[in-house]
Amino acid sequence: MVLLSPQEFFRDSVNEAATKNSLIITEATEFYLVNLLTQFIDTKYLFSINSQGKLEEEPLALLFADAFEEPTPAYRAKLCQKIGDISLYVSGFFSESFKKRLVDIDYYISMGQIAYGTAKNLSSGKAHEEVYEEIIEKFNKIVGTFHTISSHYGLKSKTDSLPDFSKILSQNQIQTLSLDYDIIPSIKGKNRKFLD
Repeated sequence: MVLLSPQEFFRDSVNEAATKNSLIITEATEFYLVNLLTQFIDTKYLFSINSQGKLEEEPLALLFADAFEEPTPAYRAKLCQKIGDISLYVSGFFSESFKKRLVDIDYYISMGQIAYGTAKNLSSGKAHEEVYEEIIEKFNKIVGTFHTISSHYGLKSKTDSLPDFSKILSQNQIQTLSLDYDIIPSIKGKNRKFLD
Protein backbone atom coordinates (compact mmCIF):
# COMPACT_ATOMS: atom_id res chain seq x y z
CA MET A 1 0.00 0.00 0.00
CA VAL A 2 1.34 3.41 -0.98
CA LEU A 3 0.92 6.09 1.65
CA LEU A 4 0.04 9.51 0.31
CA SER A 5 0.38 12.81 2.09
CA PRO A 6 -2.88 14.79 2.39
CA GLN A 7 -1.65 17.09 -0.40
CA GLU A 8 -0.91 14.14 -2.70
CA PHE A 9 -4.26 12.55 -1.90
CA PHE A 10 -6.19 15.74 -2.64
CA ARG A 11 -4.16 16.51 -5.78
CA ASP A 12 -4.99 13.05 -7.17
CA SER A 13 -8.60 13.39 -6.05
CA VAL A 14 -9.03 16.86 -7.58
CA ASN A 15 -7.49 15.72 -10.87
CA GLU A 16 -9.71 12.63 -11.09
CA ALA A 17 -12.91 14.42 -10.05
CA ALA A 18 -12.19 17.41 -12.31
CA THR A 19 -11.91 15.04 -15.27
CA LYS A 20 -15.25 13.42 -14.35
CA ASN A 21 -16.86 16.88 -14.10
CA SER A 22 -15.27 18.24 -17.32
CA LEU A 23 -13.53 20.89 -15.24
CA ILE A 24 -10.40 22.33 -16.79
CA ILE A 25 -8.38 24.57 -14.46
CA THR A 26 -4.94 26.10 -14.45
CA GLU A 27 -2.12 24.57 -12.45
CA ALA A 28 -2.25 27.56 -10.07
CA THR A 29 -5.95 27.01 -9.36
CA GLU A 30 -5.42 23.28 -8.89
CA PHE A 31 -2.64 24.06 -6.39
CA TYR A 32 -4.97 26.49 -4.60
CA LEU A 33 -7.83 23.96 -4.39
CA VAL A 34 -5.54 21.17 -3.14
CA ASN A 35 -4.25 23.48 -0.40
CA LEU A 36 -7.80 24.57 0.44
CA LEU A 37 -8.89 20.95 0.93
CA THR A 38 -5.78 20.19 2.96
CA GLN A 39 -6.45 23.20 5.19
CA PHE A 40 -9.97 22.02 5.96
CA ILE A 41 -8.61 18.88 7.60
CA ASP A 42 -8.06 21.34 10.46
CA THR A 43 -11.52 22.26 11.74
CA LYS A 44 -10.24 25.57 13.11
CA TYR A 45 -10.24 26.91 9.55
CA LEU A 46 -13.91 26.06 9.05
CA PHE A 47 -15.23 27.26 12.39
CA SER A 48 -14.85 30.26 14.66
CA ILE A 49 -14.04 29.99 18.35
CA ASN A 50 -16.81 31.34 20.59
CA SER A 51 -16.42 33.07 23.97
CA GLN A 52 -16.39 29.67 25.74
CA GLY A 53 -13.51 28.51 23.54
CA LYS A 54 -15.73 26.12 21.55
CA LEU A 55 -15.79 25.80 17.77
CA GLU A 56 -18.95 27.04 16.08
CA GLU A 57 -20.07 27.82 12.57
CA GLU A 58 -20.34 31.56 12.01
CA PRO A 59 -22.86 32.83 9.43
CA LEU A 60 -21.24 34.06 6.22
CA ALA A 61 -22.97 37.44 6.48
CA LEU A 62 -21.33 38.04 9.88
CA LEU A 63 -17.95 37.03 8.50
CA PHE A 64 -18.47 39.57 5.69
CA ALA A 65 -19.32 42.24 8.25
CA ASP A 66 -16.12 41.41 10.14
CA ALA A 67 -14.11 41.62 6.92
CA PHE A 68 -15.29 45.14 6.17
CA GLU A 69 -14.57 46.33 9.69
CA GLU A 70 -10.88 45.53 9.22
CA PRO A 71 -8.68 48.58 8.74
CA THR A 72 -6.35 47.22 6.04
CA PRO A 73 -7.25 46.01 2.54
CA ALA A 74 -4.83 43.08 2.92
CA TYR A 75 -6.65 41.74 5.97
CA ARG A 76 -10.07 42.37 4.37
CA ALA A 77 -8.86 40.38 1.35
CA LYS A 78 -7.70 37.51 3.60
CA LEU A 79 -11.08 37.35 5.37
CA CYS A 80 -12.94 37.48 2.05
CA GLN A 81 -10.73 34.66 0.79
CA LYS A 82 -11.67 32.65 3.89
CA ILE A 83 -15.37 33.29 3.24
CA GLY A 84 -14.96 32.13 -0.35
CA ASP A 85 -13.07 29.04 0.79
CA ILE A 86 -15.72 28.14 3.37
CA SER A 87 -18.50 28.66 0.82
CA LEU A 88 -16.78 26.50 -1.76
CA TYR A 89 -15.92 23.73 0.70
CA VAL A 90 -19.31 23.56 2.41
CA SER A 91 -21.19 23.71 -0.91
CA GLY A 92 -19.17 20.84 -2.34
CA PHE A 93 -18.71 18.56 0.64
CA PHE A 94 -21.96 19.22 2.50
CA SER A 95 -24.56 19.95 -0.17
CA GLU A 96 -27.01 17.58 1.57
CA SER A 97 -26.76 19.63 4.76
CA PHE A 98 -28.63 22.52 3.11
CA LYS A 99 -31.86 20.54 3.58
CA LYS A 100 -31.49 21.32 7.30
CA ARG A 101 -30.35 24.94 6.97
CA LEU A 102 -32.21 28.23 6.79
CA VAL A 103 -30.21 29.17 3.68
CA ASP A 104 -29.78 27.14 0.53
CA ILE A 105 -26.75 26.15 -1.50
CA ASP A 106 -27.34 29.01 -3.95
CA TYR A 107 -26.79 31.47 -1.09
CA TYR A 108 -23.45 29.84 -0.28
CA ILE A 109 -22.42 29.82 -3.94
CA SER A 110 -23.35 33.49 -4.37
CA MET A 111 -21.58 34.49 -1.17
CA GLY A 112 -18.51 32.54 -2.24
CA GLN A 113 -18.38 34.21 -5.64
CA ILE A 114 -18.86 37.67 -4.09
CA ALA A 115 -16.19 36.94 -1.48
CA TYR A 116 -13.64 35.80 -4.06
CA GLY A 117 -14.52 38.82 -6.23
CA THR A 118 -13.90 41.13 -3.29
CA ALA A 119 -10.64 39.35 -2.43
CA LYS A 120 -9.60 39.68 -6.09
CA ASN A 121 -10.32 43.42 -6.08
CA LEU A 122 -8.36 43.89 -2.85
CA SER A 123 -5.50 41.62 -3.91
CA SER A 124 -2.10 43.07 -4.67
CA GLY A 125 -0.85 40.14 -6.75
CA LYS A 126 -1.79 39.23 -10.32
CA ALA A 127 -1.41 35.50 -9.59
CA HIS A 128 -4.05 35.66 -6.85
CA GLU A 129 -6.34 37.71 -9.08
CA GLU A 130 -6.18 35.08 -11.83
CA VAL A 131 -6.89 32.21 -9.43
CA TYR A 132 -9.82 34.06 -7.84
CA GLU A 133 -11.21 34.92 -11.27
CA GLU A 134 -11.05 31.31 -12.41
CA ILE A 135 -12.73 30.11 -9.20
CA ILE A 136 -15.52 32.69 -9.65
CA GLU A 137 -16.08 31.65 -13.27
CA LYS A 138 -16.04 27.91 -12.50
CA PHE A 139 -17.48 27.95 -8.98
CA ASN A 140 -20.38 25.57 -9.76
CA LYS A 141 -18.11 23.06 -11.51
CA ILE A 142 -15.64 23.19 -8.62
CA VAL A 143 -18.52 22.56 -6.20
CA GLY A 144 -19.47 19.57 -8.34
CA THR A 145 -15.86 18.37 -8.30
CA PHE A 146 -15.71 18.60 -4.50
CA HIS A 147 -19.03 16.76 -4.28
CA THR A 148 -17.63 14.02 -6.53
CA ILE A 149 -14.62 13.63 -4.22
CA SER A 150 -16.84 13.51 -1.16
CA SER A 151 -19.25 11.01 -2.72
CA HIS A 152 -16.53 8.80 -4.21
CA TYR A 153 -14.76 8.30 -0.91
CA GLY A 154 -17.86 8.40 1.30
CA LEU A 155 -16.39 11.30 3.25
CA LYS A 156 -19.66 12.24 4.93
CA SER A 157 -19.75 11.77 8.67
CA LYS A 158 -22.91 10.41 10.26
CA THR A 159 -23.69 13.90 11.55
CA ASP A 160 -22.97 15.44 8.12
CA SER A 161 -20.83 18.03 9.84
CA LEU A 162 -17.29 17.00 8.93
CA PRO A 163 -15.92 14.56 6.38
CA ASP A 164 -14.64 11.28 7.75
CA PHE A 165 -11.13 11.00 6.35
CA SER A 166 -10.52 7.78 8.32
CA LYS A 167 -12.26 5.86 5.53
CA ILE A 168 -9.48 6.60 3.06
CA LEU A 169 -6.38 7.29 5.12
CA SER A 170 -4.26 4.63 6.79
CA GLN A 171 -3.94 4.46 10.57
CA ASN A 172 -0.41 5.94 10.31
CA GLN A 173 -1.70 8.85 8.24
CA ILE A 174 -4.52 9.43 10.72
CA GLN A 175 -2.01 9.48 13.57
CA THR A 176 0.11 11.97 11.63
CA LEU A 177 -2.95 14.10 10.99
CA SER A 178 -3.86 13.94 14.65
CA LEU A 179 -0.49 15.44 15.52
CA ASP A 180 -0.45 17.97 12.68
CA TYR A 181 -4.11 18.98 12.66
CA ASP A 182 -5.47 18.34 16.17
CA ILE A 183 -7.56 15.35 15.06
CA ILE A 184 -8.20 12.49 17.47
CA PRO A 185 -8.23 9.29 15.38
CA SER A 186 -11.06 6.81 15.61
CA ILE A 187 -10.76 3.72 17.76
CA LYS A 188 -11.93 0.33 16.42
CA GLY A 189 -13.86 1.81 13.48
CA LYS A 190 -15.88 4.38 15.41
CA ASN A 191 -16.17 7.87 13.93
CA ARG A 192 -13.22 9.97 14.93
CA LYS A 193 -13.74 13.10 16.92
CA PHE A 194 -12.24 16.53 16.42
CA LEU A 195 -10.78 18.56 19.23
CA ASP A 196 -12.68 21.66 20.22
